[in-house]
Amino acid sequence: MNTLIYYLRLFIKSKIIFSKPKKKDYLVLDKLYIQIFSKYLGKDNFNILKIRGEETNIYVLIYAIFKFGLKNLSLSYINSYIELSNAKYCLSFNHARIDFYKIKNFHKKLKVIIFQNGGLNIKFPNQLFVKSLKKSKLEKQLLQVDFFLILNDFYKKNLFNSFIKAKYINIGSYRNNFYYKKSNKVRKNVITFISQFRLHDVHRGYKNSEFYKTEKIILPVIYNYCKKNKYKLEILGAEWEPEKEKKFYHQILNNYDWTFHKRTNKNNSYYYTDKSNIVIFVDSNLGLESLARGNKTISINYRGEFHKSYINFGYDFLNKRGRFWTNYRGSNEIHKLLNYANKTSIKKWNKDNSKIINNILEYDPDNLIFKKILVNLKKNKN
Repeated sequence: MNTLIYYLRLFIKSKIIFSKPKKKDYLVLDKLYIQIFSKYLGKDNFNILKIRGEETNIYVLIYAIFKFGLKNLSLSYINSYIELSNAKYCLSFNHARIDFYKIKNFHKKLKVIIFQNGGLNIKFPNQLFVKSLKKSKLEKQLLQVDFFLILNDFYKKNLFNSFIKAKYINIGSYRNNFYYKKSNKVRKNVITFISQFRLHDVHRGYKNSEFYKTEKIILPVIYNYCKKNKYKLEILGAEWEPEKEKKFYHQILNNYDWTFHKRTNKNNSYYYTDKSNIVIFVDSNLGLESLARGNKTISINYRGEFHKSYINFGYDFLNKRGRFWTNYRGSNEIHKLLNYANKTSIKKWNKDNSKIINNILEYDPDNLIFKKILVNLKKNKN
C-alpha cells in the first residue's frame, strides 16, 4: 500500500507523456549527467528514461500494467520501456538503483553498462544501496550487468563482486575523465581548499556542527600557513547558495581574506584544482579526482572520529599517515604535508606517489576505455 501511494504522489507531480517511445538503440536510465552521454553517443541517438518522478509515460505505464501487473511496477515500467523502444543497450551513471541490475534477466540480448557514481560508505549500516544488495542476495535474486565501470579495486573486492555478476573495469571517475585536464599551467601562490558544506543534515541523527569539526580545526592552520608563506587561500564552493556557504567559512576564519568560487553547472571546480599550486581536502570525491589528475593534493581527514562509518584516507590499504595524507591531529601534521607539497617538484611528486594514487583512483582522460567498449559493441552487433 505504501509503495502504491509513493507512485501516486510521483505521478501527480510528474509531467505526463502519452506518446509511444521512439525506437532507438541506446536507452539511458536516469538523466544524471546526460551531457556526457550526449558527447559519446550523439545527442539524437538515445532515449532517456527519467526515473525520479520528472515525467510519466502513460503509454508505457498502461503497457507495463497489462503485461506485468502491479507487482514491482518500477521494474515493469523499465522493462516495458526497453521493449517498446527496442533498445539494444542500456546505460546509466546511477549505480544505486537496484532494478538496473535485474533487467538482463528479462532481456538476454540486451547489453547493460553501469558506471559507479562516486564513493560509498560501505560500513554505514543504513546505506540504502548496500541494504538493497544484501536483500537481493537473501532473496536469491540474480543481479547482473555486462560492464560495471568502477572507481577502483577496493569497491570490487569489498562490495560489488559479492552481489553483482559483471565484467569489472577500473576507469576512475567518469566525470573526472570527461572534464579532463587540458593544461599543466598553474597560477602562482594559490592554495585551494575543497568545501563539502551542505545546508541539509549530512549524517542522520547528528548535527552538522559535529560533522564539520575537521574543517573548524584545520582551516585556521591552513590560513596561517598561507599568510606566512605568501599564498592566496581559495575555497571551492559545494552548495548552490553561495552566500550561506561563505558565511559558514567566515565564522571559522573570522575574516574574508580569501577567495570563494561558487559552485556552477559547468563543473569549473575541476579546472580550479588544475590551476592551484596545492589542493587540500578532507574526504571529498573532488579531492581524490584532483590527485588522479596529477595535481599536488593533500588530505587531512578526521571524519573517522565523528563516525566509524567514514573511511579513513586510502580505504583499507594505506597507513593513517603518508606523504600527502594524514588522519592524525596537530598543526605539525598539517605543516608537514604542506611543506612536502610546497617544496616538491611535480616530477618528483608523480615519481613518489603515482603508484599509490592509481590504486586509489585511476584516470582515463576523455573516457577512452568507455569509447572503446562502445566501438567493440557496435562491431559485434554488425
